[in-house]
Amino acid sequence: MVCKNKSSLKKLSLLFEVGNEFSRVNKWLNVFVNPMIEELNLEFERVEKPLVLLHQFFTSKKLTKFQLSMQQIIKFHSTINFKNLVSLTSKHVNVTRFSKLMSEDFQNLW
Repeated sequence: MVCKNKSSLKKLSLLFEVGNEFSRVNKWLNVFVNPMIEELNLEFERVEKPLVLLHQFFTSKKLTKFQLSMQQIIKFHSTINFKNLVSLTSKHVNVTRFSKLMSEDFQNLW
């Protein structure tokens, strides 16, 4: 996959059966999820190892829509501040893993 100007990418939808390809998916996330992204849809199946998003994603001023669907949660950074987030959708997220995140980190969203 070749992208000449990744900062011009405004919408990204990545649907993937991860399995043993977690390192490749992590590379894609780190290359294409940038501070200018406005809409992000991540739907992953068979996630066996943690996926990581860079710190800059969690302080995005442009992100308005974020959809996450996966059995294992992505590692979240300690600072989360989505100033313009309008829509957050999570599907198939393990509630016991997600509840601490919701109670602590997501308070910073508003």
